[in-house]
Amino acid sequence: MSDLTDHFSWAEVSRSAKAAALGIDNTIPPELRKNALRSAVLMEQIRAELGGIPLEVTSWYRCPKLNAAVGSGPRSVHPLALAVDFKPVGLSLEDAFHKIAGSLILFDQLIVERTQDGARWLHAALGRGQPRRQVMVAAGKVLGGQMVFTRIAEG
Repeated sequence: MSDLTDHFSWAEVSRSAKAAALGIDNTIPPELRKNALRSAVLMEQIRAELGGIPLEVTSWYRCPKLNAAVGSGPRSVHPLALAVDFKPVGLSLEDAFHKIAGSLILFDQLIVERTQDGARWLHAALGRGQPRRQVMVAAGKVLGGQMVFTRIAEG
């Protein structure tokens, strides 16, 4: 498969250290490739909003088995290839979060997620319907553990 967009690849969509460690095949099925393309367009918009800086993708598509293995809930849209977890390269998580939240990008959810054990990332997602532009923060004790979500804006 060729590159997905100018700055994102099909390899990034399915890549998962957790899947590799657990021997889980996380190959995106053909019927979800259209969703991955929609998510890639969102990520290109985010990258442009942040001045073209690279975005390190930490999680994109997750097959149902992988989604359960990482402790994600049943409402997650990662198994639909509609969510991307990432870290901006060369820009603080907080600055990136505020720039994206204040933009005109039509995301469904934007979440800054943190754990007490030091894991930190941004989550950008599309939905199945009209974009809600939910902006949230999430905090938990450990990576893979329960997270507490607080909505700070919508619309």
